[in-house]
Formats: sequence, C-alpha cells, structure tokens
Amino acid sequence: MRSWHYSPGESSASRSPDLTPNGLDNMLHALGKLPLNLTPGLNRSDIQTMPDITFILADGSVHGFEAPEGVSVMQAATGAGVPGVIAECGGSAMCATCHVYVDPQWTDRVPAPLANELELLECTAAERGPTSRLSCRSS
Repeated sequence: MRSWHYSPGESSASRSPDLTPNGLDNMLHALGKLPLNLTPGLNRSDIQTMPDITFILADGSVHGFEAPEGVSVMQAATGAGVPGVIAECGGSAMCATCHVYVDPQWTDRVPAPLANELELLECTAAERGPTSRLSCRSS
C-alpha cells in the first residue's frame, strides 16, 4: 500500500495518495466532503462495513478500493484518484462529468435516477447507455 508523504518544498507530482481508509478520510476532510457518518473523534473501527468499488476504465485498466460508507461513488472515486471522474461541480449534479456505467448486476441496488439526473445524462461526453448514472448521485 502506498502512503502519502509530504515534505515542504516537495512537488505535488512526487506525492502519491494514501489509499488507506484513514487516508481517504483525510482527503475527504481536506476537501470539505467528510462523510456524514464520519466526524472528528469517531474511530474507523466504529464503522461496520466499507463497500468495495471497482472502476474499469475505457482502456481496460482496473481501479479497485474500499470506499468509506456514506460517501457518493464520485467522492470515493475522486478521493482515490480514479482517472476520468472529473466532478467539475463537486457533486451538486450540475455538470455530468462524473458519468459512469453501473454494472447491470448492480443497477437494482442503486436508487432510481431523479429527473435532473436523467436530464444531465443527455449531455454526457461518453455515450449514454442503459445503465448510465451520475456517480455523484449514487452512494
């Protein structure tokens, strides 16, 4: 597992993200997106489960990790540095740059899209598919 180490004067290009659960919490906290169920002083051991998420990119590369429960798929992806999940609007469902295809075996576990999500899915850079979703709307 890689750790994120920072020394003053070190360029950000030489840092690698800490993909451990506490590292993701730190990144989300720094972004102001600490999950609702994680507050300062709450230990990671107090949380029962952490869902596994796997992203398969267009080039076939795979990015899998455990995501903090209660965060959106978009927050988990950007916190873990998954390429391609741009999230320009920061998760407010206004840009569709977090468009993903949900595996058909998982579509029944994701809540039905609301009208504004369906509208935004009409404007995605990648072709909309039957399982297209905005990752900011799924947790």
